[in-house]
Amino acid sequence: MAFSLTFHNILDKNIRNIYSGNQAQTTYRQSTEFHRPPVYDDRPDKKLLVQSSDYIQEYRCFIPKAQAFRSLPLPEVDEIVTRLRKPTLASTGEGKSSEDQVIEEKALTTPRYLGLKTVSKAEEDLIVQNLNRPTQMSTIRERSKSKMPEVYN
Repeated sequence: MAFSLTFHNILDKNIRNIYSGNQAQTTYRQSTEFHRPPVYDDRPDKKLLVQSSDYIQEYRCFIPKAQAFRSLPLPEVDEIVTRLRKPTLASTGEGKSSEDQVIEEKALTTPRYLGLKTVSKAEEDLIVQNLNRPTQMSTIRERSKSKMPEVYN
């Protein structure tokens, strides 16, 4: 037989339990009762199904009635057609989009960054100087490169 020890066997032969004279308290896991969630019936009410569906003999089942194909009187059809043919604000270009509003707000607060304001030569030199200044990370990287010994293959 192969050598095998169970967890409880190891606990029983623990040195504390051997010399103390006390038997180890073995606690076993106990399973709790499994709780199932209540079952909900998602099927529609039979009366509602019959009212809102048509029975198709060929398929032997109920198929929901399509709202687009309901019968309407002629004045209501004309009202729907005129509403659908009316141009929208987006197609006429009368309303402003949110992008246009953001550009206008930025133009009022910071016009020079949108190219809407001419910049003086001194200010341009200052911007170029700021862009050419090394970043903090590049400075740290250069310092660490100078401390590292050269490695040749």
